[in-house]
Amino acid sequence: MADVLPSEVRQWIARLQDPLGVNPPTIVKCKIVLDAIFATALNDQVVFLHPGKGVKAPPVATQPRRIITAEQYARIHASLPDDTMRLLVETDMESGLRWWN
Repeated sequence: MADVLPSEVRQWIARLQDPLGVNPPTIVKCKIVLDAIFATALNDQVVFLHPGKGVKAPPVATQPRRIITAEQYARIHASLPDDTMRLLVETDMESGLRWWN
């Protein structure tokens, strides 16, 4: 672990992107795991350098959120088949739960 340098982390990320074609969200998740491992090693004084510190993962494109209007919600709510489904949707909306694609 002590032999891993920031330049090698950058090369690892570049290899994930180019030859392997790994998508940016997956690379970010992999880097989070690597950073957690090295943070623990640094805290436990196994290593004295955190090679992931300052190394950037590729940016993840964000999709704009589609937020329904009050009128759209009322139409959806009214079209639900029964009280159980209406309660489920009300709970989702009021608690902040969202469905993601």
